[in-house]
Amino acid sequence: MSKLFGMMASFHTSSLPIANRRLSETLFIFDDIWKKDHYEYLSFAKKSISTSRFKYLENELDHHCIRLPENLTYDEAIELLALLAGNDSDQILRQNQVIKNVIDSCQGLPLAISLIGRLGLKTDEEWNKAKDIIAEKSAPTKLAHYDFNLYGTLELSVNSLDNENRRLFEQLAVFKRVSIPIQSVAALWDCEKSAAHLHLSEMNNKSLLTYDAKKSHCVLHDLMVDYLQQRLYSHNSNQDYRKSLNKMLIDGYPENDEDLQSIMTDFDWMKHKIEIDRTIYNLDCDLTNYIDYLNERNKNWEDFDQLKQLLKQRQPWLDVNKSNVLQMILWFGMSDSWIKQRALELAKENVRNGESYWSMSRCSTSATTRCTYDACKAIGKNRGDDHISVSNPDFGPLRIIGTQNNYEEDCQIVIEDYQTSQTVLEISKPSMYIREVEISADGRTAAFLQLSRKHEWIVYDLDKNEDISFAQNDQGEGVNTDFDSVQFCPAQSQTQVIMTLSGDFREVRIWKIEGNCIRPTNKQISRQYKIEYCRWVLVQDSACVLLWEEYRSQRGKFEDYERDDPEKWINECQIEMWNAQQWTCRSFKVPAFIHAKDDDRYFATNDFQHGLPLRYINIYRDAAYMILSYTSSRSSTIGLLKMEQDIEFQNQFRPILHDVGNVVDILVSGDQSMIAIDCFKKKLILKMSCDQVQSRARVDQYGRSMFIPGSNRLLIYDEPNVYEYNLQGDKIAWQDISQTKSVDLERPQRNHKTTVNTFNLIEFVGIEDCRKYRELINGILAEESIAEDGIRFRYRKKDYILILFPRFPSYVITVNLTTGKKSVYRLTLSDYARVVYVDDDYLYVWERKEDDACSLKCYKFGDGEHRTQLLQNIEYQRKEGLISKIMMNSNSNQPAAVGHSPLRVNKEKLVDVWGEKDAEMIANVPGFDDLLLLLENGDHIAILDQDGNLCMKRYKDKIKYFHHITQFFNHENLWSDKQLILYQNRSSLNIYSPQTQITLPFRHFRIWDMQWNLQHSQLIIRSDQDYCLVTPVKKT
Repeated sequence: MSKLFGMMASFHTSSLPIANRRLSETLFIFDDIWKKDHYEYLSFAKKSISTSRFKYLENELDHHCIRLPENLTYDEAIELLALLAGNDSDQILRQNQVIKNVIDSCQGLPLAISLIGRLGLKTDEEWNKAKDIIAEKSAPTKLAHYDFNLYGTLELSVNSLDNENRRLFEQLAVFKRVSIPIQSVAALWDCEKSAAHLHLSEMNNKSLLTYDAKKSHCVLHDLMVDYLQQRLYSHNSNQDYRKSLNKMLIDGYPENDEDLQSIMTDFDWMKHKIEIDRTIYNLDCDLTNYIDYLNERNKNWEDFDQLKQLLKQRQPWLDVNKSNVLQMILWFGMSDSWIKQRALELAKENVRNGESYWSMSRCSTSATTRCTYDACKAIGKNRGDDHISVSNPDFGPLRIIGTQNNYEEDCQIVIEDYQTSQTVLEISKPSMYIREVEISADGRTAAFLQLSRKHEWIVYDLDKNEDISFAQNDQGEGVNTDFDSVQFCPAQSQTQVIMTLSGDFREVRIWKIEGNCIRPTNKQISRQYKIEYCRWVLVQDSACVLLWEEYRSQRGKFEDYERDDPEKWINECQIEMWNAQQWTCRSFKVPAFIHAKDDDRYFATNDFQHGLPLRYINIYRDAAYMILSYTSSRSSTIGLLKMEQDIEFQNQFRPILHDVGNVVDILVSGDQSMIAIDCFKKKLILKMSCDQVQSRARVDQYGRSMFIPGSNRLLIYDEPNVYEYNLQGDKIAWQDISQTKSVDLERPQRNHKTTVNTFNLIEFVGIEDCRKYRELINGILAEESIAEDGIRFRYRKKDYILILFPRFPSYVITVNLTTGKKSVYRLTLSDYARVVYVDDDYLYVWERKEDDACSLKCYKFGDGEHRTQLLQNIEYQRKEGLISKIMMNSNSNQPAAVGHSPLRVNKEKLVDVWGEKDAEMIANVPGFDDLLLLLENGDHIAILDQDGNLCMKRYKDKIKYFHHITQFFNHENLWSDKQLILYQNRSSLNIYSPQTQITLPFRHFRIWDMQWNLQHSQLIIRSDQDYCLVTPVKKT
C-alpha cells in the first residue's frame, strides 16, 4: 500500500492534472489493499481494478467483485505437502485424517502449507500438536485478518531452526519486503558472504524466505515481515533492540567509507525506506549509527546530523509529499552544506527526466535568533483534531493519543508510539465527535469526552480494546458521566486512579479502576461555589489534587450574578491541595483581584473593574511556592507566593513577569528547573534557580502546550502537528535577565545594520542602515503616514511613477521619480475598508459602513502632477451582496465596467443577468461573503472576494476554484499565460501552469509580499522580519 499511496500523493498534488474526460477513460490498477478505508482514497478513479486479500461486504454495493481462490484446494494442498516432503506418492497423505485436519485448520493458506511441509512432521502426534497450535482461537497475537493462529503457525517453523539460525532470522526484522542483497545480510550478521549463503539456504529450505543464490538476494513474505515485527515489538525494550539491529547493520559494513557513504547519501533509498516503514524512525536510527561511526573515526559528521535533524523537524511534510527527501533538503535545508550541494546536483540530473524541484534560501532580519523545534509529527488530519495527551516515558513506552478526522463520519481516536510513530490502537465508534482525550501515565488506559445527544466521558482499556464502565451506585443507578473533566493520576503507583470534576463544577471525586469496572473511593470534595480550577500535581512523587474556588457573596450563598456591588462581594479565593493517599488538605487564601502599586508591589482590591483577576495557578519546588497568574484584557502579571499558613499577600507576592499577554496555562518541568507560560500564540519559558529567574526565552508557536512528564521537553500541539522543543538544547535562545526585578517583555529588537547574504552564489545587499533613508522616506510620506501604517509600494515602470498607500487604505501618494513631484489623495473611507484589487493604474476598494451599507470604489492613480481620482462608487446592502464585472483589456483609458447586480440570488436569476457562462462560475464560488469582483482580461477570468482573495481562476478552457484563503501578490502574475503563483491557506505555495501544478509547503513565516525576479528566475518572498529566495532547479 505504500506504493499505492505514493501514487495517490502524486495524483492529488496534481503533478499532471487530468481533465474529467481523460480521467473517465483511464484505467487505474491498485494492488494489495490492506485496509477498508483505503478504498475511499480511490474513489476518484472512474475505472479501476483493485486486488486485496481481504473481503469487505460494503464493496459489493458499488463494485463488481470477483472472488479468486486465495487458498489452495485440498488436492492442491496435498500435492504441495508431498512435493515439500519429497514423497513420490501423495496417497499416504490423503488417507491420513489428521493431515486433513491440519489443512482445514490453516484454511489452505499457501504460506502456511509451505511452512508446515518443511517441518518434517512424521507421526500423528507431531501432526496433532501442529494442528492444536494452528487452530488455537485465543492466540494473544494475530496477523492480518485470518481466523486461525497464523502467528503460531509461523512460529512453529521459526522454532524448528537451531538456536543460531533462529537468532539470525529474527534479526532480519530490520528489513522489509524488498530484495535484500546478501552483502547487507552479511553485514547485519557480521559474517562472510559464504557463511550468509549457508544460513540463507537453510532458511530457504524451511520456506521462511525466498533466496536466489544466483542473484545473491533474498525476499521475505509480507506476512513473515509482519510476524517478525510482532515478535520484535513483543519485547519490552523493542525500540532499543531495533536500534541495536540498525547499529549492527552499520557496523557490519566493511571499512570502505566510500561504499558506506554512497548508501547513506542515496536519497532514493531514504525515500523508499520511509515509504515502506511509514515512519522516519528506522532511518533516524541508521543515521544515528552512521554519525557515531563517523565521529569515532574523526570524520565529518555534522552534515549528517543536520540531515537527521531536518528529517525529524519535517516528518509531516514527508508524510504528504511522497517521502521526497531530495526536495525536502532543497526546500528546508538553509545552510550551504555538502549534503545540500549533493541534493542540488541530483535534482539537476532528475530535471532532465522531466521532474521539477525548487530550492530555497532564507535570511532573517531579526536581531534575535528564533527558537526552533527539534522534532515535528503529524497526529491529526483536520483542524477539529485539537486535543492530544501523552503518557509518562518513565513508566513504559511514550505514547500519544489524539483524534483523526474529528467531527467527520470516519473519526478515529488514535494511540501511537511517540518515538516510532507506529500505531498502537485505533478506536472507532459510530457518530463519534471528540472534545477531549486523556491517556494514563503508563499508557494503558485512555479517556475521551464524546459529544452526542448526551455528552459523556468514556474510559477505555487499551490492552483489551474495550470500554471500562463506571460502577452503579447503591441504588443500582448508573453514574452520570457528564463530567467537566477526567484526569488520570500521574503517580506511578496510582496509574489506575482517576479524578473527575462534575459538570456543575462543584464536586471533585476520586475513582479507582478495578478490572473492567471503575469504582468510587471515599475521597471527594463538594463545594457550594464553582470550583474554578482543578488539576493533579506531583509533590515529591506523591500525587495531590490542586484546586481553587472564588467566594461569591458575604452571606455565604452561591449567587450567579455580575460583580456590580463591591459591598456584597468578598475579594478572596481559597486554594487547596489534597494529598491523594492520605486525603489531608492544606488550604490558603489569596485575593481574587489585585492592583499594582508604584513600587512593583501588588495589593488586594475590591475595584474589580480595574483590578487583575486570578486566572491560573500551579505549584513550584514541590509545593514550596504557588505560581499565580492575574490576568485581564488590559494587563497581566505572574508571581510567586510562598505556601505558608499565614500569608501577607502585599509583602510576600513576588512578581516575576509583567504584561505577558493572554495566559491560558502555567506549566512546570519535571525537574522543577523551568516554568512555561502558555499564552497560546507564544510560550514564555523561564529558567529558574531556586526562586530566582535566571534567564528567559520565547517560543513563537500557536497551540496548547505540555511538558513530556519528567522532562524538559516541551510539546506544542498546533493541530494537526505536534512540535517538540528540547529546552536544554542549543536551539533555544536564552536571554539573561535581572535576578532582582520582574521582567517586562519588550518586542524583539530589529537589526538595522548592513547585512550581506549569499544565495546560490548571487550576492545581495540585505538591509542597510535605515537612518540613511529616513529623510527621503519622511519627505515622501510627510504628514500623511503614521508609524503603525503598513505601507504598500508599487513602481509603474512605463512613466516612472512610485505609488504608495497603506495596507488599510486611507490615502494614495504618487511620486514622479523623473520630476520629483508628489501628489496626495485622501480616501474618505471607514475603518472597515479593504483593498480588493490593485494594478499599475487602478485601485479597487471595498468598504463597509454603518447599518451594513457597503460600497465598491474604483480609483485611478495619478502621476505626481495629476491627483488620483475616484472613477466609480457602487453602493449596496450587505444582506443582498454584490457581484461586479470589469473588462480589464478595454481599449479606452479606463476599464469597462460591464455591470453589477445583487449576489444573493438563485442561479436562474444569475443566468438572466450574466448569461450561462458567467453565472456558472459565480454560482460555483465556494464560501463567498458579500462581494465578488469578476475580472476578465483576454483569455483570463478571475473572481476575487472583498479581501482580495482569489476565489476562481480561469484560463481558456481550464478553471479552478479555491476554498481557502488564496492570495496573489501582483497583477502581472494573475494575468500571466505561463504560470500563476499563489499563497494558499497561509501554508503553501502553489505554482500552476497550463499543464502542471506544483505544491510547495510554506510554513516558514507569514508572507506579506511576493515578487518574481525575471532576470534571475527567482521568487522574492518577505514578511515583516524575514525574506527568502525561491529558485526552480534547472537542468545541467
